[in-house]
Amino acid sequence: MNTENEAEDRRLRRTERLLDGRDYRRVSRKGRRLTSRGFVMLVSPSRETETEQGPQAARLGMSASRRVGNAVTRNRVKRQIREWYRAEKHIIPGGKDYVLIVRRPAAGMSSGEIRQMLSRLIDQMSAKSQAGAVSRR
Repeated sequence: MNTENEAEDRRLRRTERLLDGRDYRRVSRKGRRLTSRGFVMLVSPSRETETEQGPQAARLGMSASRRVGNAVTRNRVKRQIREWYRAEKHIIPGGKDYVLIVRRPAAGMSSGEIRQMLSRLIDQMSAKSQAGAVSRR
């Protein structure tokens, strides 16, 4: 029974995904941009920051163009991103929408390198948010 609860907790729920093209465009226009060798991360506050159950979870969207590689390569990278998100969602700030744009170098990275790079981007985003909050006071 315990493994069922663990599996349920690790899946990527519908409420944790960006599903609408309008949300992708909004994050693209209004979001903060962070870059690394393999990814561009766009971060924007969610349209709805509160739900009936409390603060909204972070929502994730991904984009990998054909320039990254063939379908097998693009899907492998996106699968690794989803796995990173499931494992690290407890440290990712909620109430925000994240769009990850995959760059060509990510296709040659190992799963560990992808996880490390994405975690570094989240750390940078958190540091910039805290620095912005301090400077506004």
